[in-house]
Amino acid sequence: MPSFPSWGESQAEVQFTSSGGQGLPPAGTKMELNGKGTAAGFNASLLYTPLLNGDGKPVAAVGLVYRSQAAVHLRGSLLGDGRVLQSTDVTVVLPQVITGGIALWPVRNRTREWKLELDVDYTGWNSFRNLDVHRSDGTTVLFPQNWRNAFMVMIGTEYKWLRPAGLPDWETSLRAGYLFQQTPVPDRSFSPAFPADANSHGLSIGAGFLCVGGRSIPRRGPLRRRRTQVFLSQGDRVGRRLSSDPL
Repeated sequence: MPSFPSWGESQAEVQFTSSGGQGLPPAGTKMELNGKGTAAGFNASLLYTPLLNGDGKPVAAVGLVYRSQAAVHLRGSLLGDGRVLQSTDVTVVLPQVITGGIALWPVRNRTREWKLELDVDYTGWNSFRNLDVHRSDGTTVLFPQNWRNAFMVMIGTEYKWLRPAGLPDWETSLRAGYLFQQTPVPDRSFSPAFPADANSHGLSIGAGFLCVGGRSIPRRGPLRRRRTQVFLSQGDRVGRRLSSDPL
């Protein structure tokens, strides 16, 4: 099980219009809140291939990936009409993610491959409790979030032709997939700043062409990939809470 530490930088910027509340410029003032920071975390993964074909290639595989939680402290400024009003500090807790998957090849030989795959993501969004803004004057603007844990299910298939008779230097493939993504955002803390406001379904189809021989194109180089995706949401909450944010 390999494990890899990670270190990254995040940056955020939110633009909005002042409500004229306590400690804020007059209503209608164009506001901006920005910040950046760094955080550390780690990833770990495990791959098990219990079944192989005669060529030593897997015909069944099980995988598990873990990505740790990380807290990013974003330090920046609150601006009004382009002028810096105060320094700010916001802590964003990025959730842990656990992904499990299984892949099966009903057909896998030297001329064709047919793959079926199921993946499930479980994201611990309950760590995303607030986006409170701590200002340099000692005051704090509260942004409760209280998101809930959510999951995503992805199902896909790929059928591949290896060096077909009419295209001996190519591998061609057709792909299709479906996903269901559960929203982590509760009604009471919905904000149009976050697009994941409803459960969603996605459908995708695609085709791939890989050049594996020939002189004019580098060996093993991908040449063409095409994909089409359609997403459908269950309901829409935009407009329900447009006046609820304290800024």
